[in-house]
Amino acid sequence: MRVRTEKEEELLALENYWKERLAAQEAETVHRQKLTEQEVAAAAKKVEELFRPAQQEGAKPCKDLSSEVQSCYSSNPSQPLLCRDKVAEFSQCVVDWRSQALKAV
Repeated sequence: MRVRTEKEEELLALENYWKERLAAQEAETVHRQKLTEQEVAAAAKKVEELFRPAQQEGAKPCKDLSSEVQSCYSSNPSQPLLCRDKVAEFSQCVVDWRSQALKAV
């Protein structure tokens, strides 16, 4: 009877040991998962800071000149060379806008 009681106590001690160890493992896993989530969030924030968002649709450069070129081509479908001055103005506007955008970076 005494041996049986000792064995039961030993089994109870082992069971408690493994319960504590399992709880510690679970706590460690949760801690590591939180660290991983924080690292992902930090990396995402860093990427957001590195890249500027694309310009909105309403901020098209040289929009008025683009409309003039389209209008000129529509008005002169058989004589596109008549629109060369408008195209040149539009091209220069785009080059100027691009250089200003690059300087802003």
